[in-house]
Amino acid sequence: MYGPAARTSAIRSKADIRLEQWERAAYYPLETFTLRLDNLNSKRLSLRTPLILFGLSLLLVASADECPNLLDSIRSEFQQMNPRVQNIQILDSKRKHSDYWIVARGIVEGSEFKGSFEDELFGVFVVNGRFDSVMTVIDIMPTPRWNDYEMWISGHELTSVTVSGHGATYEDQPLEKTYQEPKN
Repeated sequence: MYGPAARTSAIRSKADIRLEQWERAAYYPLETFTLRLDNLNSKRLSLRTPLILFGLSLLLVASADECPNLLDSIRSEFQQMNPRVQNIQILDSKRKHSDYWIVARGIVEGSEFKGSFEDELFGVFVVNGRFDSVMTVIDIMPTPRWNDYEMWISGHELTSVTVSGHGATYEDQPLEKTYQEPKN
């Protein structure tokens, strides 16, 4: 299949991971495609080009566990606000040229609320295209609702990103913030 017919939905798990170009495939030069893996059980795969199906099976093993440097980098940023934050989840990502906008969540061990909303943090970051380090911290904020809040990227451009969120159970406490990438 070629063109729009090559688009499909199939993968969604722990983190968004951009896989490198397959330009070395001499018979089938391919553009970059994005494999979405975040913390939901349903799965989605977005392809911009034709893909050989047997090659696809080799790529579906990617997960956040294969990005330990990125998770450590995000954890380090969260721990500047709360040193007890350990568990990191990448909730959403969107491409911005060769880098990515990332929304991540960090939470302390255990699911019991101990009086501090800073025990669960959400962050907006720019990470490099290899998904191995944070390039820019855009914002880090405590959760509006303990262990019951969702956040995602609702819009993006090269220099700005809009992040939305709401309570997971009742869809209350809505949030929508637009951030401009700081100029270096």
